[in-house]
Amino acid sequence: LRRRSSHCQWETARLAVLGKRRRVALPAARAGRCLSRWFGRRTTGAELAQLEAVADGGTVLALQRLARQVPVSDLVWRYTSGVILATHPEDERATAGVKKHLLYGASPRGLQAVILAAKITALLDGRKTVSLEDVRQAALPALRHRVILNYEAQAEGINPDDLITEVLADVPAR
Repeated sequence: LRRRSSHCQWETARLAVLGKRRRVALPAARAGRCLSRWFGRRTTGAELAQLEAVADGGTVLALQRLARQVPVSDLVWRYTSGVILATHPEDERATAGVKKHLLYGASPRGLQAVILAAKITALLDGRKTVSLEDVRQAALPALRHRVILNYEAQAEGINPDDLITEVLADVPAR
């Protein structure tokens, strides 16, 4: 954290849209005091944030309907299903890393999340159909919290992104 006038700013924060990891480094002791004064008190105090509408309810619903209308080819469905199943250590498609480091794989809800995020990615890129690359880009943010590491993985510093990336590279697109 670096002190700037009356507030603090994370220097090491990396925020991105879809597909990139969001990490914030833990602050040093002195910076932690600044964190508690600036961030903690601002987000837990009586003062409410002033929000500004960027879309009305009708627009949000129309965008949701549009995203759900984006077609997905059989190839993309098969690939995404294969990715989800390969996150399960007991599945024949599971990689060595998944078999060694995961307790539980992603559920069918993970499949839904990947497909919906891939549809939105396609729309944001100006395309009318979902590609395999859209699925690969959507997989990390959609699945990283949907797989459960075992103790060994945690002890070795393995993170879900490592295993999901391994699965994405291993599952064939056919």
